[in-house]
Amino acid sequence: MWVVAHGSLHYKFTTPADFGSLEITCMPSYGDPDLYVDVATQNLDHSGQHSYRSNAQNGEDRVVIYPTDYQFYSKCNIGEPCDIYINVYGYESASFTLIAATDGATRTILDGVAYLDAVPAKEYAYYSMTVLKASTPVTFTLSPQVGDPDMYDAVCAGCVCGLCGHPVSDVVWQVCVLHCDAPQLRGW
Repeated sequence: MWVVAHGSLHYKFTTPADFGSLEITCMPSYGDPDLYVDVATQNLDHSGQHSYRSNAQNGEDRVVIYPTDYQFYSKCNIGEPCDIYINVYGYESASFTLIAATDGATRTILDGVAYLDAVPAKEYAYYSMTVLKASTPVTFTLSPQVGDPDMYDAVCAGCVCGLCGHPVSDVVWQVCVLHCDAPQLRGW
């Protein structure tokens, strides 16, 4: 998606009942898109009417909403679906990817787009990627910044960092590359 300088694009996301957290991420390919979010209110803009914001000068903008946040429960009932309104404002013209995911949801990986994420100890974060042609080689790279994350796979026939279906990255502070010569759909 893209937004012109000083323009806005508006989106709506409805939380499921009993969600634990909602993470909204705006990843720029170029330019500087800013992220403004409001709970249960459509009249949202970058100048002041918003519950949450992330307007980093460079790089990814991210907002995390918990149902226990005052900004959430003052407008929505905990345990019930609620509309979340998102405004991507172009501080300067920008191309970006916008992702909204609740805890436990599978995050979609886009070809050629780096994804910065975090996962609590002893928990999992799930990702998916659509490959249009089964014979297309795919490479996944895990570059830990902090901690010791493990990468598991469910579809690859050839893994560089270990056996498929087992941790393919058990090394602290090193980059792990998972290369699939021919992705194959397999269940867990």
